[in-house]
Amino acid sequence: MRANGQSECSFKFLDEELNRRLVSSLKRARVPHRLDGSNAVHFSNHDEGAIENDVISPIRSSVFEQWQVLTCPADWVPRYKAYMLGHGVPFKEELIDGNVAFLLPGNVKPHHWQDL
Repeated sequence: MRANGQSECSFKFLDEELNRRLVSSLKRARVPHRLDGSNAVHFSNHDEGAIENDVISPIRSSVFEQWQVLTCPADWVPRYKAYMLGHGVPFKEELIDGNVAFLLPGNVKPHHWQDL
């Protein structure tokens, strides 16, 4: 079971095209999953590693050859998003277990951002 007690994971790219690719890849891979009303993908925590490595990571790599995922507390999301938009930092938003995260190029150094 996940640290938060959940036996199910969820994931969604907020970019509609990337999320369509995710759903299509899961169907082709015949990985057990379900979609909710917002098209977030839900799957067993037992399949998390395979889905992350075999389905989500290749899509992320198609966006940024080298990438990283930035997570933060929910109340920080607007500040991070405003900073990235204001400084021309490329990013894509993701929902991981219902929490917003940012897919960033691997060469971006968020820990050096001073004026958040």
